[in-house]
Amino acid sequence: MHVLQLDVCCEQQVARALQYVEARLEDPARGNHPGPSSHLPKGRLLPADECISPGSPAGLYRAPCMGPLGLPGSVWLHPALWPPVSPKVSVSPFWTGQFLWLEDGLPREGEEAALHSRPLTKSLLSCGAGLWGLVNNAGISSFGDVEFTSVEKYQRVADINLWGTLRVTKAFLPLIRRARGRIVNMSSMLGRMARPMRSSYCISKFGLEAFSDCLRQEMYRWGVSVVAIEPSNFIAATGILTPEGIEAEAECMWRGASEAVRADYGEADFQEKLSRMKGFAHSGLQDVSPVLDALTEALAARRPCSRYTPMEASWWLRLQAATHLPSALADWLFVS
Repeated sequence: MHVLQLDVCCEQQVARALQYVEARLEDPARGNHPGPSSHLPKGRLLPADECISPGSPAGLYRAPCMGPLGLPGSVWLHPALWPPVSPKVSVSPFWTGQFLWLEDGLPREGEEAALHSRPLTKSLLSCGAGLWGLVNNAGISSFGDVEFTSVEKYQRVADINLWGTLRVTKAFLPLIRRARGRIVNMSSMLGRMARPMRSSYCISKFGLEAFSDCLRQEMYRWGVSVVAIEPSNFIAATGILTPEGIEAEAECMWRGASEAVRADYGEADFQEKLSRMKGFAHSGLQDVSPVLDALTEALAARRPCSRYTPMEASWWLRLQAATHLPSALADWLFVS
């Protein structure tokens, strides 16, 4: 298995990444055609006899033990790849791309593996003449009341969380269709229910949910599965929000707000919300295994679910209330 990481964000970068992958798939010398689609049947991944350690340049953990689906050698993204667990791993301020395709079913090192130094965010497994899977995991987070959030911040969050995913998906969709493969979009529970002070993030994730739903319906005729994963609060594990970052962002929001807005809300109210956000940054689950299990099943199951919701029972109940109860009642229960 070759591993290559590319940073992709704008359309030009996506186009170059697509050109590179297509060239590799067309090069027989690189073992680009692993055989018919049955070589990677829906329902299992190729077993691995070796393990690439989490700290290795390849950054991919393939264990010769029973994986989350009860299959030997299931492909895992090891938690050590997450920045808080492995501080030495650098993180792109936008996103990073990972391309994986099968050769002989064994881990292989080379110039591609040497290029890999950041967490896995895009995974492509080749299947026949196409690509088996695309995992869109790009994401940044933000916070702030609507009146304290600039239009530029809304645009920045959406450009990464939503438009970047759309660009990459459109670029590689023909290859995914050819393999009748998978598209997995890492969404959030905040793509299904809104929360105060999270409008910029919610807008991007609600949009991602709509994109996933529309694409899933369009791809049905092609046999392509489109899956949305909706985790709850894993901030403590991912470090997507940190107290230091929250403090710096809050200062910018306060300075950028008009005098009228600052006077109406008051600094005491602003500081109280800031304190709550700092506490929120330390909360949530630290074990990302439920998310990894969902990601693995989405890529490997014969019939993956349209949605996976790796979350605690309390957040699951809130999600059900927000999506099933009248809005006024749900707001009264969880907001007022």
